[in-house]
Amino acid sequence: MKSLALGCIAIFIGSYIVPEPNKIIWTYLESGRYFILAIVLLFELTAILTVYFALKTAIRQQHDPDISIENSINKYFGEGTIATLLSFEVRMWSYALLASKVQTTHFIGEHYFSYHEKDGAQSNLLGFALLIAFEMPLMHLLIHFTYSPLAANIITFLTLFSLVFFIAEYRAVSRRPISLAKNKLIIRYGLFQPLTLD
Repeated sequence: MKSLALGCIAIFIGSYIVPEPNKIIWTYLESGRYFILAIVLLFELTAILTVYFALKTAIRQQHDPDISIENSINKYFGEGTIATLLSFEVRMWSYALLASKVQTTHFIGEHYFSYHEKDGAQSNLLGFALLIAFEMPLMHLLIHFTYSPLAANIITFLTLFSLVFFIAEYRAVSRRPISLAKNKLIIRYGLFQPLTLD
């Protein structure tokens, strides 16, 4: 997968570097990179859907959602930085889409402590989500008519992604508790990786 991705990047860069008269083979490579990109996206989508269904099953069976996410990701991608980033992203989409199915008691622990009402943490997240939702159409129109439609679409997509993050974070802070389990303190905050202390 990495080799295919690097090959597509090389073809993309080469399409700007190689002069037009010398692009004999390059035109075929340029059209072929979209086919490879489609295969890569299909593979990624299949992996994400597999993780999603594994996670949904684990949540239905009332397993710890954090462990379910990590096990699903590590099963397909191994352990490391990429797995940690994917765990964060899967956790984000899980709480954006499946938050109602997650209960505090599903997490490992004997005693649970909440933090979402401290200093209005959850209210602040809701405020940011509402600001993003109200600002997004105005920003899109402003950039569309004053600068570029393509730039407006890209910025709107990134803003929409940040809105999903804030909604997921808003839901996660009230459902992911800090817990005591035997001789361990498990600190969870929003969507971030849990920290376990002895």
